Amino acid sequence: MALSPLPPDNTLRYWLNYSVAGIDHALQSRVDPAGSDAGAIATFNGLLDELDPILATNAVFSGVDKAVAGSNVRNPVAGWTARSGAGGFSSSGDARAFQTSFVGRSVDGRKVKWQFWGLGPTSDGDFRWEAGDIAYLDDAIAYMASQSRYFLTISGLKPVMHLYTNYGYNDHTVRQLR
Repeated sequence: MALSPLPPDNTLRYWLNYSVAGIDHALQSRVDPAGSDAGAIATFNGLLDELDPILATNAVFSGVDKAVAGSNVRNPVAGWTARSGAGGFSSSGDARAFQTSFVGRSVDGRKVKWQFWGLGPTSDGDFRWEAGDIAYLDDAIAYMASQSRYFLTISGLKPVMHLYTNYGYNDHTVRQLR
């Protein structure tokens, strides 16, 4: 049985705005109503701390936006300090379209996926990093799972995170680059 759709503005949302090799991206986190601006900033910084060793040096994290439940208006959040990746490599060429996806599912059956650009590991394998393949990705999954008020599903529930990440080329970004 299919799940009934929920409105996209069903929850409080925060976005981490960033660019990689000049292409803009935003990582959205759905948040519990008790979440705060300071908590969102700390949560995004914590995730970047986990991923920093494999983040492209030309990944620039420029700000955080917020939209309250029931609104599609995004407003900037004060207090973010811009930062760049420290992975020791630069994303360029075809790698600009390369994404890594963190995935999970909540107890009500709703799937969630966070797509992230500018991460370093690539492979010609099966487009999945299993648990234990890359410690930084394992640490990021554990970190996202530990944040009880952040990284929720559209229904506002905490997902059970899959212990793998998918990776590959994002079709939308490929079309942008053509």
